Amino acid sequence: KNIFHVRWLIAGIFILLFITPELYALYYQFDLHPEKTVFGQKGVSGLKFFFWDSQFGRFFITGPIKGKGDPSFFFHTLLWAFLPWSLILYTAIYTRIKNGIQKKPAVEWYTIIASLVTFLMFSLSKFQLPHYLNIVFPFFAIITANYISQLKNTKLFGIIQHIILILLIMGVGGLHLFFRPGVENIAVFLLMSMILLLIIFLKKLFDAPQKYIIIGRSVLAIVFVNFYMNGFFYPRLLTYQGGTTAAKFINQQYQDYPVVQLQEKYNYPLEFYLDVRLITIPSINDTGTLKKPYLLILHSEQDSLHRLPLQSFANFPISKINAKFLNPDKRNDQLKKINLYLVN
Repeated sequence: KNIFHVRWLIAGIFILLFITPELYALYYQFDLHPEKTVFGQKGVSGLKFFFWDSQFGRFFITGPIKGKGDPSFFFHTLLWAFLPWSLILYTAIYTRIKNGIQKKPAVEWYTIIASLVTFLMFSLSKFQLPHYLNIVFPFFAIITANYISQLKNTKLFGIIQHIILILLIMGVGGLHLFFRPGVENIAVFLLMSMILLLIIFLKKLFDAPQKYIIIGRSVLAIVFVNFYMNGFFYPRLLTYQGGTTAAKFINQQYQDYPVVQLQEKYNYPLEFYLDVRLITIPSINDTGTLKKPYLLILHSEQDSLHRLPLQSFANFPISKINAKFLNPDKRNDQLKKINLYLVN
């Protein structure tokens, strides 16, 4: 028992040691500067935000980051996030709980309790994002794998998985025809063609039980989807993220100039991809204090310079895709612009 406590103490010391640089940075940047305006208020503590507001504050809506929350949000998120196993997961959870209630032997409760309690907490939270589920996926994977391994009759399992994989492949085809990203990456296209053929002829190529053929086809189907999304869809989608394209253009053409943007339209992709210095100012009126020359980034809705920009970049909030944006015939109506000016 004492050894157990010592191990926990050592683990705690190591965690504290490794997060010390982060804690110091937050203290130095925020706690030492109560005059700063953060989230619309002064006297914001970086340490309090790190330990409480960014964690429990989101759940109880006591912090600066707020949301409305929807108890059903993660239930329907799981349907696409856990593909191609989402429907089987629901069946596996139901079966595990039913067997436990009926006191059937060899029922393991750790994974089901750990995953469902966490899932319930997230569902009750007022601030929700899909990637919060990542922490419970390992538990869900164990539950699903255990259920599949114990299946004796695979007929229903096969029907469900084949319907899902057909819908996935058809979905990729429909998305490609609708979005029209082009087929510029020939290597990815050939790989996808090989995967598709492998899905079709898997049973003839491998002499394996039907259960493993179903599993193999399901895995190949989601690999097929991911190759498409990362090889065609997302590369094309990112061309409409103005901050990214602007950063790449500046990195190639204007490496000797600092870049200035307005706080009102803070561009995180620009900050992430930019190789040169980025300066953020409160408003256009504060440019008089800057040393020339520099590059000025203005979103079309805040651009009041009324002169021809050095370069313009199409811009759309790609995390909020809608049908009109996906439709090439209506896409231009959804786009705004980021204008780049050289001020000297």
